Amino acid sequence: MSRSPSSPTTDNWSIEEAKRTYHIDRWGLGYFDIDEEGRVVARPRPDNGGATIRLTDIIDEARERNLRTPLLIRFQDILRHRVQTINAAFAKAISEYEYRGSYRGVFPIKVNQLREVVEEILIAGESHQTGLEVGSKPELFAALALQEQLGSLIICNGYKDKAYIRMALLGQKMGKSLGNVLDPEVLLERCGRDSVRWYLLSDIPFGEDGDFQQQRFVDLVNNDLANTIGNLLNRTSSLACNRFDATVPTA
Repeated sequence: MSRSPSSPTTDNWSIEEAKRTYHIDRWGLGYFDIDEEGRVVARPRPDNGGATIRLTDIIDEARERNLRTPLLIRFQDILRHRVQTINAAFAKAISEYEYRGSYRGVFPIKVNQLREVVEEILIAGESHQTGLEVGSKPELFAALALQEQLGSLIICNGYKDKAYIRMALLGQKMGKSLGNVLDPEVLLERCGRDSVRWYLLSDIPFGEDGDFQQQRFVDLVNNDLANTIGNLLNRTSSLACNRFDATVPTA
């Protein structure tokens, strides 16, 4: 079987050739690299002068402890470093562009539900008030248990059922800061475009988070669109029909 001309051989193989072949510079992000001996290494805190760890050393130690492969090797410091890096990037952008709002990141529990992963992210983001995003009752139960600080942020992704909403309301009584994320397509289908547009323009500050309340939505639409503007439109139409033969007079 002939070798492809672009495939490296043992004669011209090098560290740089290995990096190009496996594209480690693209996905490693500084956390993973190949050292001068050709071994894959991990740097959990690449910009803070942290330790460089050979993966082969970890495997050798695991074998000494009679652990079998395959192994899942997790570097908790990478999670911590990513949280800090993301928050630092947003803080820099907010300062640079004089943004008047604030940034609070949220971690979707469905991405990784392991407790040690979620706890590490919350610990790393404690000073940044990092929150959690949930989309089911089990995830909501987990978030309420893990978010221990008063005012900690939990984003509830969409309305599910009465039990889900009830648990979210109980979470607010426990001192958690919970926010429900609405599906705009569902809201448009149920209420119509004109009603949704009027509510957003009238009650939600532009470019900021808003507090959607179903009863407030109904009251605003009924009072403004149906009563005030609706009555004005009805009287204007009646006046045009009675006085101007159902036509709008020119200015």
